[in-house]
Amino acid sequence: NASLHTHTHTHTHTHTGAKGDDIMMLNMENYIDTVSQPACCLGITGASHVPFKHGQKYPKHRTENMPANMSAYLNCLTFTDSCIGHLVQHVYSHEATKNTTIVITGDHTVFRTEYKDINEYARMNNYAFRTPKTCTPLIIYSPHIEKNSYVTDTCYQMDIYPTILSVLGLEDYYWYGVGANLTDSISFSNRQINEGDAYEYSDWLIRSNYFVKYKEN
Repeated sequence: NASLHTHTHTHTHTHTGAKGDDIMMLNMENYIDTVSQPACCLGITGASHVPFKHGQKYPKHRTENMPANMSAYLNCLTFTDSCIGHLVQHVYSHEATKNTTIVITGDHTVFRTEYKDINEYARMNNYAFRTPKTCTPLIIYSPHIEKNSYVTDTCYQMDIYPTILSVLGLEDYYWYGVGANLTDSISFSNRQINEGDAYEYSDWLIRSNYFVKYKEN
């Protein structure tokens, strides 16, 4: 699944629940129409999770011998992609939100190993459906980004947060995370915290309710 942030003090969040990504995106559009700057809006999509039913109204991907699960999954991706595209157009059609940074990312990779029929079909047809490493997407779009930049080296989900802070010009924010800023080659090449320690710190921060205590003090 994917998370989509639109950053434009006020914040809200919404998720698909049982209604679908299209309804969730519409709720975000309605919120954007009433927002005053600065604001942050978070939407969590769910169509690309099993049982892959949300995209069945828009069947596009089905070839001979393609596994049903694979067809349903690709239809869900197409469906969610169209929903996100509509929202992006809506955001940048408003004068009040033209200064918005949009982040599209995910919390985990594609199918697990039990989908052997899909993996075999992809292999036989030379489809790059799985990668040797577990990867999640990260797309950052902003009218202030002057050129496309691609990170091909190994990076982590913990790097997303400090990278977003940098893009938004918030390098002096009180909490900069445990990852590296992907737009800073020096920071990226000289990590202060390794992956294993980062997991331990993250778990401690969550379980200790650190940020609530920090705010209160």
